[in-house]
Amino acid sequence: MQTIVFDGKKLAGEMEEELRERVEKLKTKGVVPKLVWICTSEDEASLMYGRLKAKAAERVGIEFEKIIFGNSGVPTSLRLRRAGRSQNSEEVAAVEVSDKIKKLNADKIADGRIDRR
Repeated sequence: MQTIVFDGKKLAGEMEEELRERVEKLKTKGVVPKLVWICTSEDEASLMYGRLKAKAAERVGIEFEKIIFGNSGVPTSLRLRRAGRSQNSEEVAAVEVSDKIKKLNADKIADGRIDRR
């Protein structure tokens, strides 16, 4: 029986190159793919995951946007604005995340999204 060696890095590189070529073809037609990453946690593993996705998107020519909702579920930029509200932070978080996803789904500019908890 012959041993088959699977080279995962080689295959990943080939797939990434194929994707880069497809993205370039789309761009010549005026379509610029965009990926939006939604993260509802500020733990280091989640943030690293997002950084890796951003780098991969950059390598293949896809625009990348990150939206990080902190541990309270509210985007860091919105926390101060939300201070003093009577709703508990979990209710606000669910509404904020849901509203953002609805807006992204309606946005024809974003072609994909990653939700990460």
